Amino acid sequence: MSNKINGLEPRPAAPVTASTKTGREGVRDSATADPSSGQSAAKVSITDAARRLATLEAAVAAVPVVDQARVDAINGDLDQGRYAIDPQQIADKLLRFEREMGPVPAKPESSQE
Repeated sequence: MSNKINGLEPRPAAPVTASTKTGREGVRDSATADPSSGQSAAKVSITDAARRLATLEAAVAAVPVVDQARVDAINGDLDQGRYAIDPQQIADKLLRFEREMGPVPAKPESSQE
């Protein structure tokens, strides 16, 4: 069993194709148009940090969202009656979570005329 979360699909990063450096360290131009042709120049710069981020994004996208083996193991334990649920531990963690989240901001009053 798996749940699909929409909007979290990986987006491919554009490859860097040019090798000329600009005035900044680690930034390369990937496309420029000829200004004398009457077309506007399009210039895209990709920093080293952006390239590393794209690599990291691809690595994270390769990791499954759900550890199916763990889900199957827990389901098996539940079926066999071996999975112990501690209501006090659940309550403690819920309370800790609520404290960490802080107070809920008050809703601004809307003007109804």
